[in-house]
Amino acid sequence: MSTARLWHTVALTGSLDGASSDRVRDLVNHEVACNDRVLLNLSEVDYISSAGLRTLLVIHREAQRAGSEVALTGMSAEISHIMSITGFLGLFTVIEDGGGADRDD
Repeated sequence: MSTARLWHTVALTGSLDGASSDRVRDLVNHEVACNDRVLLNLSEVDYISSAGLRTLLVIHREAQRAGSEVALTGMSAEISHIMSITGFLGLFTVIEDGGGADRDD
């Protein structure tokens, strides 16, 4: 029997911007409160604005306060590049293959 801790996956879709930031922050913060490891699947996120980046920063800080970890997976090359040049990529663990995650369907 494996004792490896699984990631609880939250799949985000569409744009991560000012219009969606509050909803995404509330959803992910709820998941962080209930799970010590949350994996954000960004494979269906097509755009991230500065408000979306700020939301990810707030999520990261809230997870740290809660003693939880938030990781990212499924980033497009463009979003990965934006996260890298802004320094945000260094805040998160990046899991390339889904990391043995459970699913939140």
